Amino acid sequence: MDRGRRRGCLVLFMLFSMLSAPLARASCGSGKPFADAVTTADTVFVGTVMATTNAGRIAMVRVESIWRGLDLPTSVVVNGRDTGTSAPPDLPGSASSEDRHYTVGQRYLFLPRDFVRDGSPTFTDSPCTFTRPYSPDLDRYAPSTARTPDPLLVTPPPFPASTPPGVVPPWEIVAAGLIMVGLVAAVVLRIR
Repeated sequence: MDRGRRRGCLVLFMLFSMLSAPLARASCGSGKPFADAVTTADTVFVGTVMATTNAGRIAMVRVESIWRGLDLPTSVVVNGRDTGTSAPPDLPGSASSEDRHYTVGQRYLFLPRDFVRDGSPTFTDSPCTFTRPYSPDLDRYAPSTARTPDPLLVTPPPFPASTPPGVVPPWEIVAAGLIMVGLVAAVVLRIR
């Protein structure tokens, strides 16, 4: 293989490695049964996703019922983005296989990983937690002590809804452009 081809292959390998590395990180497995998680988690609540941002990874949730944990306001933010990802949330490479994606209008039973209070409640979540879309079979886990949210607590300000279907987010356009530049550079290097 000549030098130009090796260089082109190396450039392509590096591009694909950078774009795919975050996707290979997730591995779950607490081994804990769901019923145990519902009764031992620090925070458990039922809520409906009202809006999302960051490609559906961050959700504004209307709290309906608190099963475990502190009192909550009527709305909270749930961040399904892997907090170990160093890239800003809207840039290529910021997606991770540990990100959870939420659907607007979907009701969930939330068992978030942890709670951060910066003026208002924010939770982090991932596919490794027991959070799941709510269904009637989950009613059997509802404790008799379930309570409603406190309307007097601080509610986070709303954020813009997620990108409408069919609209390509700007970061995806930039990512595609960078890939094209890399491919053109590889071809040019191969020709020389």
